[in-house]
Amino acid sequence: MSPKKLFLVFCTLPLFVFMKALASPCCGQNSASLNVMTLHQGLSLSLAQTQMQSVGRVFDSNNDFFVWPDSKTRDVAITQISAAMSLNSRLQLLLTSSWQSSNYRSNDFQQSAADMMDTVLGVTFDVWPEYTFSYYKPNVYVTVFANVPTGRSVFEGQTGPENIAVTGHGQWGAGVGLTLQKSLAPWSVMMQMKSLHLLSESWSQSQVDGFYDSSFQMLVGYSLPFWDLNLNFAVTQLELSSRTVEIKSTGTSVSVKSPNSRSTLLGFGLSRMFGESVNLALNFSDQTLLGKPKNTLLAQGVSFVISYNKF
Repeated sequence: MSPKKLFLVFCTLPLFVFMKALASPCCGQNSASLNVMTLHQGLSLSLAQTQMQSVGRVFDSNNDFFVWPDSKTRDVAITQISAAMSLNSRLQLLLTSSWQSSNYRSNDFQQSAADMMDTVLGVTFDVWPEYTFSYYKPNVYVTVFANVPTGRSVFEGQTGPENIAVTGHGQWGAGVGLTLQKSLAPWSVMMQMKSLHLLSESWSQSQVDGFYDSSFQMLVGYSLPFWDLNLNFAVTQLELSSRTVEIKSTGTSVSVKSPNSRSTLLGFGLSRMFGESVNLALNFSDQTLLGKPKNTLLAQGVSFVISYNKF
């Protein structure tokens, strides 16, 4: 591997691993990140284990945040597998699949649930490759992806207290993502925007119209001058658009408007490369520190990620 390419690996790959660590969905929202390879890898595989604990709920945008007492807890564990493969120098495929286990406790009551989450399939195209070095021009990638409804929707019914059985949208959907990446030693910056349109879906007792799941993510990485460590920082804005839900019951139906939900995720972590292909990362995230959340659970979490890249 050339010195220039090796430099890019050490600057960019830890940040990309951090990006995938923040991808864990929560409360029906999809992954905030798309698995896009920015270093011309032939193959990228990652395994992320995330443990989150909900600390309360906000119902509107007036900062009315209801903190739960110690007697009430909602714990979520997510195991996520991500893979990407290059078809040629500018085209790549991606796949993300996850499993969620949840546990709810309030006083003497306890309930658990476990199920698959929605699966994401996509194709990424390098629309502006970097053939010569530039201080200003970023690498630009466009991703077209599909949401496969392998998860359980909040509208299916029997979702348990605080929706512990909800593991995704449970709806087919199509979306587009834009990724911009730039490395200038010892800094690396990545931005990713995505919007997923979920198609309308019906269940035995409800029907939901189409709506949007969108996110904007800004990530900054800094290569520390000791122990080959990298410090990473990220801010992610998550939003679900409002949607119309029809509730069916014994020959009658009622339509209600479900308001939009919004939250801001703040993340930071450390990562270290081992050789040219393996990266380990430990990351922390918090939804309670920034922004004006609305109609959502708020959680804090920690993630451990191992990533392998074949060049």
